[in-house]
Amino acid sequence: MSGRGWVRDAVALTLLNGCYVVGPLVLVGLPVWLLFTPWWWLGVGLITAYLYLSFDGSERRLGKPWRWFHDHAVFRYLFDYFPCSVVKTAELDPSNFPGIETRDLVASSAFKIPFIRDLWLWTSCVDASKPVAANVLRHHLSVLVYPGGEAEQIRTEYGKENIHLKSRKGFVRLAMEEGAHLVPIYVFGETSLYKTYSWGMRWRMWVSKRFRVAVVRFMGRFLAAPYAVPLTAVVGEPILYRQIRRREGAPCFQDDPLPDLGPRPTDDQIKAWIVQNGHASLLLTRTTLNINHKRARRLTSEVIEEYFEQHARVEPTEHDKQKIAGFFDGDGSVIVHIGSLGVRGAIRIDFTQACAAGEAPELEWIVQRWSVGVIRKSKQKPPLRNLYSLNFTVASPDHPLLQVLLANSVIKYAELRTAEEFLRSDRRRPTTDEYKARLRGQRDRNHEDHQWERVTAAYVAGLTIAEGSFSLRNIKICQAGCIPLLHQINEKFPWGGRVGQNSIFWGNRSNMLSYIDTIGPFLDFGQKVPQRNLLAAHLRDTEYMKRGSVWRQKYDERKKQMSALKRL
Repeated sequence: MSGRGWVRDAVALTLLNGCYVVGPLVLVGLPVWLLFTPWWWLGVGLITAYLYLSFDGSERRLGKPWRWFHDHAVFRYLFDYFPCSVVKTAELDPSNFPGIETRDLVASSAFKIPFIRDLWLWTSCVDASKPVAANVLRHHLSVLVYPGGEAEQIRTEYGKENIHLKSRKGFVRLAMEEGAHLVPIYVFGETSLYKTYSWGMRWRMWVSKRFRVAVVRFMGRFLAAPYAVPLTAVVGEPILYRQIRRREGAPCFQDDPLPDLGPRPTDDQIKAWIVQNGHASLLLTRTTLNINHKRARRLTSEVIEEYFEQHARVEPTEHDKQKIAGFFDGDGSVIVHIGSLGVRGAIRIDFTQACAAGEAPELEWIVQRWSVGVIRKSKQKPPLRNLYSLNFTVASPDHPLLQVLLANSVIKYAELRTAEEFLRSDRRRPTTDEYKARLRGQRDRNHEDHQWERVTAAYVAGLTIAEGSFSLRNIKICQAGCIPLLHQINEKFPWGGRVGQNSIFWGNRSNMLSYIDTIGPFLDFGQKVPQRNLLAAHLRDTEYMKRGSVWRQKYDERKKQMSALKRL
């Protein structure tokens, strides 16, 4: 390590541990210790003066930023400590963002800790409440908000880019009421700063909901100091929401698609406004931003920018993703499954190839020629041992790679149909005999033969059944009476799969869900399907469902009795 690097790390570690560990303990513990000495009057004076001068409610106004502390040269070592980089996907209009001065929204509980609250206030932080944020915007300042809040902090996993945002719409409502821009910013690598632990998750979630405090178990480099990992901040394109609430003295926009909505727009009005403006509810979902940070380090700024353009856009309002029932039938060894159609026509492609022992997969030339994805080999028992998979995303159906695959007869047949179109094209429900015959036919098929027929799918109660081989995943039937039916299916296919009960213990879902992981040796079509399905409609009048309804009624009655006993 160079001399400058040693000084940089020493200053950064001392600053972080001193501010957040040693400093609060000394400054809080010293006055308390004086109370038990002959100098007790000095301890009382220090505590009284601090409470009077510090706890003045500044966090509920515009904060109390201290520019000398905020802009001190010692903080430059923090930026040198982290290899930081910024990628912008769009230019910010200087007329809309002149001389940006921000206020960070921090949880109210953070301002109740002595000395820690002063650090937040000196670095331009305010209370994370709607009135405070609205007041900041009305003073022509920008607000930096972390929508995930305590829930995202508790669920943080080391090295995984997951965000908790789908149910958070308050900041969208605030932007609509105040006519502010929304600028999405995501920092890759932030979850690798500390190692987190999932011990006591249920208790910590209860504390978070009850007291609005995030109890996080973490460990960094020497206590509170984070690890020196690269950080890549990606700034998205600003989203403009015109002001839809009329305040006293504020102009009323005549070209607004919505009328005056009063002091608080409803969720339906927010949804209508978002649809009118061509945006969604800013759902930067876990799927769209889940990227391995090690891979991001190898990418250039242009590639990261292109990735963010394709993946970090807002999702359609009606569905997070438009589900596609599309399958590619191969030449006897390669099966390609179109997963989901994302933003701007982006398509997820999954290759599955069964090879003989010692045979190299044909997927290697795709990886070598186009540098996409990584070939993974199955670790399951025979006959799944020699199963290879490759998945990647292309921007549109016209992607050159897709055309090359078609031209070289790797893919002989392609069909893209939405799930609803598939159901409309085949509304006839299979009879019980047809369903049983299909299961018997699957068992009698010779699975050593890899000559696949044209894949056709039938969507039934969360199952995707394909001729040749199939899999059953996420069978969410809230009727305990259906479990014998699942055992019956499992007996017909002894080569794989298992029946179990869900391990979720909150609400009324405990022991009410059943599933089969995998049935069928080679293919895995674990695709989510719409609520309209064939099997649920077919089983609705069967003995299993009737028996399950009776059990469900008894379960509900028992639950009411237990609730009554708890109230007593």
